[in-house]
Amino acid sequence: MENIRKHDFPCSVIQIDDKWEKNYGDFTFDPSKFPDPKSMVDAIHEIGCLATLWVYPFINYESENYDYAKNKNYLVLDPERDEPAHVTWWDGSGGLLDISNPEARRWFNEKLMDLKRNYGFDGFKFDAGDGHFFPVARFDGRIVRPIKLGRTYGGLTSNQYTDEWLRFISENHYDFAEVRVGYLAQRFGIIAREGDKESTWGLDNGLHAAITQALTLSLTGYMYIMPDMIGGNQYRYRCDKELFIRWVEAASLMPIVEYSITPWTFDEETVEIAKKYSLLHESMGGYYISLAIDAKEKGEPIMCPLALRYIEDENCSCINDEFLVGNLLVAPIVKSGSFERSVYLLEGTWLDFWSMKEIKGPIETVAEAPLDRLPLYAEVHDSWLTTLLKEARKKIFRL
Repeated sequence: MENIRKHDFPCSVIQIDDKWEKNYGDFTFDPSKFPDPKSMVDAIHEIGCLATLWVYPFINYESENYDYAKNKNYLVLDPERDEPAHVTWWDGSGGLLDISNPEARRWFNEKLMDLKRNYGFDGFKFDAGDGHFFPVARFDGRIVRPIKLGRTYGGLTSNQYTDEWLRFISENHYDFAEVRVGYLAQRFGIIAREGDKESTWGLDNGLHAAITQALTLSLTGYMYIMPDMIGGNQYRYRCDKELFIRWVEAASLMPIVEYSITPWTFDEETVEIAKKYSLLHESMGGYYISLAIDAKEKGEPIMCPLALRYIEDENCSCINDEFLVGNLLVAPIVKSGSFERSVYLLEGTWLDFWSMKEIKGPIETVAEAPLDRLPLYAEVHDSWLTTLLKEARKKIFRL
């Protein structure tokens, strides 16, 4: 938070992620790591940000809540025995919350409300809920029956578990909620976060894949997209300065931007570039809200593939590294060492953000893209958008 203040960096939400508990499933802070979580949340609020917390539907064996949840029948049952199923996930082993059981739902929600009441959290990052954590009975590698789950259903499939998890989240109307999974969950209108991305460039789950996955989610009706953390997770590879900046640029025109690797990890140039694009995102807030309203009322994606908007233009069918946000065409750099790129402009007249020249489409053009430049083009008939961009040029980019 000190660096956010120091650099006057735009920020709206600060999230506390994994490892805040002593044992997974306690739903209380580990005092050795967080001696005064209430003061921490108060400090987040003081700089004008919401505070959110990472949560999940598992209760590990070591947790003080495991025996209680087991005795209350709050856990998914083993398909072969009348006892909680053994579930292994990325942070250990234990039980899986039976989200179909109304009493289990109430108990879990009360734990979350305690975190809001006691510490002041504004919302939650809901992780997991994946169907592959749901135990199934198998014979010869084939599913032979659904699991008997709770007291609500005679049986529940893994996809239905995911659906119930999303239903639980949406019904409780948290001030802020994001999810990573979904099964026909478009109707809930929750923020959909992409899965973890590698700190790489390509379609192998790197920067380019963050774009294509966001477009796929948009096409399938998930409108409110968060493209995971800028720069990737760094689990196997380190994110260098060039990749980080290009990721900042690409993410800055998506509906929601999330940092984990901080710009000041690198140098002042990186901080300056990241701040400019974050301010650009912030300046577009009203425009994005209007697109979100259209998404709700008309089903039009906020982040749109070119091929969806211009179905009859066959040139669009293979373009997966450009996208539209309203009437703004964004063409990120997704290859290391690239300082120019080919851009396909659709039918219409487009205003180049950097040169302020109008270009008549359809046409393929080459855009210069030094490290601090993201190729952007606005349809000239959208006066609101062009006004926003002209103001951004003056106030943010000092052009």
